[in-house]
Amino acid sequence: MNIWAVFLPEEGLSEDAYESGLMLVDDESRTRIKRFYHKKDSYRCLLGRLLPRLLLRQHGVPVKEAELSRTSTGKPYVSTPHLERTVGFNVSHDNEYVVMAFQTVALDAEKESSIQSKLEPQTKKKVVMDVTNIGIDVMKVALPRFEKSFPSFVQSISDTLTTLEQRTLLEISDPNDALQRLYLVWTLKEAYTKALGLGLGFDFKRIEVDVNGHKITVDNNVPCGWEFIVFILKAPSGAIYQVAVARQSIQASSALDGHVEFRGVVDTSSDSDLSKWFRHYYAAPFISSCTADK
Repeated sequence: MNIWAVFLPEEGLSEDAYESGLMLVDDESRTRIKRFYHKKDSYRCLLGRLLPRLLLRQHGVPVKEAELSRTSTGKPYVSTPHLERTVGFNVSHDNEYVVMAFQTVALDAEKESSIQSKLEPQTKKKVVMDVTNIGIDVMKVALPRFEKSFPSFVQSISDTLTTLEQRTLLEISDPNDALQRLYLVWTLKEAYTKALGLGLGFDFKRIEVDVNGHKITVDNNVPCGWEFIVFILKAPSGAIYQVAVARQSIQASSALDGHVEFRGVVDTSSDSDLSKWFRHYYAAPFISSCTADK
């Protein structure tokens, strides 16, 4: 599993960079991108469309020839034919960041995994591991402008939180820690539902994040074959972002089912902090890298 993040500065993109990026996407995407009222939303949408195309270029597919489609619930997936590996990806954005999580597996390995699929311990139903089941969510750790206090924030989203989650969050004395924990809970729920491609129709109260126990349950059961990864992303602007990834892995051991792995803080101001699984871009150079050898 890898994560790429594109930082969009306050000034946005130059018109040349924006137009260059638009030339790399399909007509339908171009129309959608231009439809936004705020230019920043257009920039974020463009970057989100380019990220998987740059990924596919690493698998021998020119950026302009990359084919992406959507499921009936709207989740994007790779439909480019004749790839040697199955590619699963998901994109999220908030404020200054557009991020993508992805994983790939050789077609033979995926077929073998389907044959040796695991059994859900509670229901004894077969669970076929699907590499395309991956979701990511990113949120800036800050109290929304329309909220006056942390308790009022918790109250305003109480219909998405379980009783345990609300109690745990409101018992935290440090307001900064409490806010970060809330976004931890929220992004994990978002990442899981996005991985399933279920969108907004999924009742978030069905997912419970035991922040202290580093475990997640869905409908009171541990999700079989699912891993959850979270980390803090420190932006060049100094802003703090919470990032969460949910993925169904064909390599996952039962010991990792529902486990939340904390990977600490990724500080983009220090190259030494950037790991093998994380890649950081600035928006304008990122678009330039997409246009090269398109």
